Amino acid sequence: MNMHSTPIAVHPAAQAYRMMTDEELGSLAASIADNGLRDPIILGKVKGSTEQPAIVDGRNRDKACGMTGVQPRFEVIEFEDEDAIRAFVKDRSERRDISKGQRAMGHALLFPDAEKGGRGKKKVPETGGFSRQRLGEARTVLAFSRELALKVRDGSVKLDQALATVAEARKAVETDEGKFARLDKEAPDLAELVTEDRMKLDEAIAALDARQRQAEAEEKNKREVEMRLSEALYRGALAWAVPAFVNEVAERLADNPDYRRDFLERLRLDPSTLADIRKGADHFFDVLTNQKD
Repeated sequence: MNMHSTPIAVHPAAQAYRMMTDEELGSLAASIADNGLRDPIILGKVKGSTEQPAIVDGRNRDKACGMTGVQPRFEVIEFEDEDAIRAFVKDRSERRDISKGQRAMGHALLFPDAEKGGRGKKKVPETGGFSRQRLGEARTVLAFSRELALKVRDGSVKLDQALATVAEARKAVETDEGKFARLDKEAPDLAELVTEDRMKLDEAIAALDARQRQAEAEEKNKREVEMRLSEALYRGALAWAVPAFVNEVAERLADNPDYRRDFLERLRLDPSTLADIRKGADHFFDVLTNQKD
C-alpha cells in the first residue's frame, strides 16, 4: 500500500521515458524491501511557481515503495524554468537500460521542436547514444502520431518499424485516390464538393486538415479546462478536510459580516445549488476512487 498522505503528481517531462515492466518493478521492489530506498525520489518545481513539486526522477522507485510499504524519501529541487527540468530528466535518462531508438524518442518527447541556433536561443542538451538523424526520425514519428511514438518509447514498436508505418501512410495519402478516400471517410461533405467539381481535391484536403487542427486545439483546451477545474476542486477539498481551517472559516462567517459578504460574493453562492455541490463532490470522489494505479 502506498504510504503517501496525498498523491504526488508526475511531471510531464518524466513521462518521456517508459516505466519499468512488471518484472523489473518486482525486482526493484524486492531490493528496496531488503535494503531500503538508496536514492531519494526527486521532486521538481520552477523557482517562484506556486505549483506543487512533481516527480521528475524516481517514479519507478515511488511505485516500488508503494508496493512494499517502505516509506519513500524525497528531495525537492528548484529549477530556473521548464527547459531546465527537461534537461535534468534527459540527463537522468542516460542511466536507463533502453535502446537507442527509445532514447531518441524520449529526447523527441522532451524537445519535440528542432533546436534552433542564434542569439538569445537556449541551448538544448546534446543527444547521447544516438545520432541527430535518429532524433529527426523520432520527431517525424511523433509529429505523425503521438500514440505510435509512445509505443516506441515503451519498446513495443521499434523506431524503424514506426518509420515504415509513417512512410506507408504518407505514400497512400499522397496519391489522388488516397486523398479522396481519406476525404470520403473523414469528411463526406467535402468529398461531395469535389465530386461535384465545386472544390479542388487539394483545397478539400487543406480544408480537412484545418478542421482537424481546430478540433485538436479545441480538445486540448477542453482537457486543460477539465484538469484545472479538477485540480482546484482537489486542492480545495483537501483544505476543507482540515478541522482547523473549517473552524476558522466558520468563526469568521459567524462573527464578521464583511467577511461573510465577501465570502458569499466570491463564491457567487446560489442556495438553490447546494444539492448540486454535494452531488458534484460525490461524483468527483467516485471517479477518483475507481481509478487503478
